[in-house]
Amino acid sequence: MLIAPAALALLAVLGGGGGGRAGGDGGDGGDLDGAVKMRAVAPEDTGLTPSPVLDRLVDGDVLDVTVTDGAPGARGTVRQCVRSLSGVGSCVNAFPMQFGDRGDARFQYRIVDTGRCGPAATCVLVIDNAGATRRAIAHTVFGGPAPPAPIVAIRPARLVEEGDEVRVIIGALTPGAVVQVGYCSPGCSQFNRVVADPLGLATTSVVIEADCARCGIAVIGGAYDSLTAVPFAPPPQPGYDASRLTVGLLVGAALLVAAWRIVAAVDWSPPSEAATPDLDAAEL
Repeated sequence: MLIAPAALALLAVLGGGGGGRAGGDGGDGGDLDGAVKMRAVAPEDTGLTPSPVLDRLVDGDVLDVTVTDGAPGARGTVRQCVRSLSGVGSCVNAFPMQFGDRGDARFQYRIVDTGRCGPAATCVLVIDNAGATRRAIAHTVFGGPAPPAPIVAIRPARLVEEGDEVRVIIGALTPGAVVQVGYCSPGCSQFNRVVADPLGLATTSVVIEADCARCGIAVIGGAYDSLTAVPFAPPPQPGYDASRLTVGLLVGAALLVAAWRIVAAVDWSPPSEAATPDLDAAEL
């Protein structure tokens, strides 16, 4: 069953108005082609949060979409986009939707095949509020199954420091797939675009930037995002020069000996009355 765009827009607005409904099995939606559950996060965290993968899609499929953790009571938009390290772009098929009082929503959405979202592409279903403070994404693959998640290796396999250049090897890619690779801290200032060879391998170099809790080498491509942590070398510890330390210890020992000799040579006993007649005659 196909739903006209105007009807979809109405469903998107009404689906979350009462605070959203749990689930996503399509039991209330009629002739639906698939259910998807999505969770909204801060936009900068979308690459760090596992996202559902919708594959074997065809033009006109109707999805039963459930979203949680959105902006409570906010208006939003659902659309189909292309994902990169810098965000999302080239979006189509946009419709309004409404988050409920708890920040969740449920609605039906008819997807379109743009002809550029096959297994080797990086296409996503995007839901965010008008202020773009919360975003949920799901990867979309048309015309076939999603490829396996890429395997990322960093060479040389050693502890690194800021400014080091490492080689990043990505395996298990679809031959000819385009992936974007960059160091994110957590924002991605620059990235390299590489193409998988006939064996499904892609290689590039990345310069390591500052270390942080959510930093790492991001790989965006196909139906999966990955963030590989980088093993940083511990910060340098205070060092001591052996010769200077030895001289300092000898000087300290000499001062201790001199102090001991002074203490031993001086008569520290109090003077007798006979030795201080002037003090006895003084009026205090």
